Amino acid sequence: MTEEAEAMKDEIAEVNDASTTVAPTLPGSVPDELHGKLTDALADLSEARADYENAKEAAKAAKTRFDDANNWLATVAQKVSDALDGKVEAAPMFDAAGQATSEAKADDNGTLKPEVANESIGVLGLSDGIIDKLIEGRIVTLGDLQKRFKDKGEWWNADIAGIGPETAAKVQDAYNAFVFPDAPKN
Repeated sequence: MTEEAEAMKDEIAEVNDASTTVAPTLPGSVPDELHGKLTDALADLSEARADYENAKEAAKAAKTRFDDANNWLATVAQKVSDALDGKVEAAPMFDAAGQATSEAKADDNGTLKPEVANESIGVLGLSDGIIDKLIEGRIVTLGDLQKRFKDKGEWWNADIAGIGPETAAKVQDAYNAFVFPDAPKN
């Protein structure tokens, strides 16, 4: 038994002793002092239960955030590992003579070819600041960016800090110029 429980037991014993020497109580009634202590204990229990439930919800939310971050990190680590192991070959931007290649990077439906989808967003030629913001938004490869375009439509950038409408337009233009180099420019 803990010291606190032992102290509570002693207090209850004192109250019981006092109640027998003070005034007789009706059978089944509880002395006022003990009733007060029980009421306080129930209030403490209720408050502790509420604190526990709040903490449980906060822990659940933190676990979800942790799992999401862990999954994202594992995905990025796997992509980096694959690239370092040579499992993903970058499509050359220039041929042997130094001429820009215009080999198709997407199929007729606009879906990136697998080797292009695994390329880093760094190939788009955007500033380091924009690249950093995209990575913070969990966009690491061209495939990630295309998926974001498809999933979120014109609001693909809404939940990425630092990527407003002007920057979003720059990213989209760079993506389109890279993936569809032969398309007419506006």
